[in-house]
Amino acid sequence: VLGVYHPSTGQLQLVQLAAGGEIIRMEPRLPGLQYECQLHVPDDFQEEDGTREQRMADNKKLVDSFGSTRRRRQLTAREEGVVRVEKLGDAGG
Repeated sequence: VLGVYHPSTGQLQLVQLAAGGEIIRMEPRLPGLQYECQLHVPDDFQEEDGTREQRMADNKKLVDSFGSTRRRRQLTAREEGVVRVEKLGDAGG
C-alpha cells in the first residue's frame, strides 16, 4: 500500500501496489516537464572575474558576518597557514 497526498484537495489516497512484489521506482518529477533552471540574464551583464585575493576577502567578509564561530576559526587558521611571496624574502641564496 502506498499513500499519495493530493495538496489541492488535502487528502491522502491509499493505492494498492502491483501484485507479485514488484519494485516500483518512485520519481519526484513528472515526465516531459523540464526542471532545469532557466534564468534570464540581461544582455549588459558582465561576470566579474575577480582576483583570488578579492574572492578571499569577499569570502572572509561573508564568514565574519554570517559564519559560525567554528567556520571563523577554520578560515583564520587557513589564512595563517598561507605562505605569501612577499614574506619569503630572498629564497635564492
